[in-house]
Amino acid sequence: MTCPPIDSYAFLSDTHTAALVAADGAIEWFCVPHFAGDAVLARLLDRRIGGVLGLSVAGCPRPTRRYLPDTLVLGSRWSAPDGTAVVKDFLAVAPGDPVQPLRADQVLVRRVTVERGTVRLTVRVEPRPDHGAREVAWERVDGRWRAAGIPLWVDSDLPVEATGGVLRIEAELSAGEQAAVLVGYDEDAAGHRDPDELLARTCRTWQEWSARSDYTGFGADAVRHSALVLRGLSFDETGALIAAPTTKPAGGDRRGPQLGLPVRVAPGRGAATARAVPSRPRRGGTPVPALPALRLHR
Repeated sequence: MTCPPIDSYAFLSDTHTAALVAADGAIEWFCVPHFAGDAVLARLLDRRIGGVLGLSVAGCPRPTRRYLPDTLVLGSRWSAPDGTAVVKDFLAVAPGDPVQPLRADQVLVRRVTVERGTVRLTVRVEPRPDHGAREVAWERVDGRWRAAGIPLWVDSDLPVEATGGVLRIEAELSAGEQAAVLVGYDEDAAGHRDPDELLARTCRTWQEWSARSDYTGFGADAVRHSALVLRGLSFDETGALIAAPTTKPAGGDRRGPQLGLPVRVAPGRGAATARAVPSRPRRGGTPVPALPALRLHR
């Protein structure tokens, strides 16, 4: 089966790891516990055995998508004949300290809100550790589903059914109802995580970081978003800039992305700035390019 083009994927980051969201709403790349960790979701590389976190709405093959302003929070609108749902996908972040300004909450959130009518939601969580080599064994611990042997847990306010290495959610939601699926990679996590609180804090943290830019010239929105992408590609513990969130070419080391030299990134000024390189939108594509091309300028 042919793999989708890489520029059709949306990019999520908490500066500790990253996730890539396909045009059909499936998360097809996710390394834990950091950028260079095990690709437990890797359908991007293998459509048959790669791990995936799928989400779909019956009657809508794929959503329209765009990032929330000045954030790395992806908003997707699923419009089906009987209803409309909006999904917000993000890797949660919070304000840090002067040494590490952004702090990863180490949880991937998929927040669903039904705006109109009734929708039939399906979620499939199927991690495949070691870049797809094996299934996981799920166990119920402290009210959450935990994957044996890897730092991964799943929580939801919807009923979850475990079959082999797959967690599956099927639910019918009506206008005004909300639901969430949380996938955490912090092994010692405890207590309830409020998805609305995580969303609000993540948006606020990214927007406050982006607001430091004083650039108001041509393509200011694209410049700020490109700076966000660069910041999302910077490893929080060292400041190192990764070349890409995906793995090296076939034939090389199978581990995840390689960390490069430390680069201090500040939007609009500093040692490195980003300039958006617009690409022609394809017919039927998403209204905002998922992975804008970037050039680094010293």
